[in-house]
Amino acid sequence: MGGPIIRRLDGFSRTQLDWWLHATRLVVGGIAQLITAFWAGKWSGVFVQMLTGILYLVVGGLALNHPGLTLGTLTLLLAALLLVEGLVKILVALQERHTHWGWTLLSGIVSMFLGLLIWTAFRDGDFWILGIVVAVELMVNGWTWLMLGFGLRDLAEE
Repeated sequence: MGGPIIRRLDGFSRTQLDWWLHATRLVVGGIAQLITAFWAGKWSGVFVQMLTGILYLVVGGLALNHPGLTLGTLTLLLAALLLVEGLVKILVALQERHTHWGWTLLSGIVSMFLGLLIWTAFRDGDFWILGIVVAVELMVNGWTWLMLGFGLRDLAEE
């Protein structure tokens, strides 16, 4: 139902709407990361989940609370978020070697790749890349959590 209305928006308005939706997803994702960090209890990866949640909240909060900032600046900030998140995931995966640590490593590599993709390929007006990057990042994070959950279930059964 909203499709025809969205199609009538000019390109810049669609970009603003897309960015608002992505910023909202980042805030919700940050809250979800923090909640799961507290649910993890004594798991050694709590720090990673808390750091990821805080980074998502900061970037999403900036996007929602400071609309006067240019989309380009926020896009490059998203690139920095993905680079830092990817590096942290890689380091923790290699250091902790928890159950199914390879999925965390893969998630970190994908995050770093997406951050580098934005950082190196972004030009003014190339805002379409945001949707692709955020979608891929969310899918990889979801798959990683799914695999970690299966790994923990297997540990509980042993």
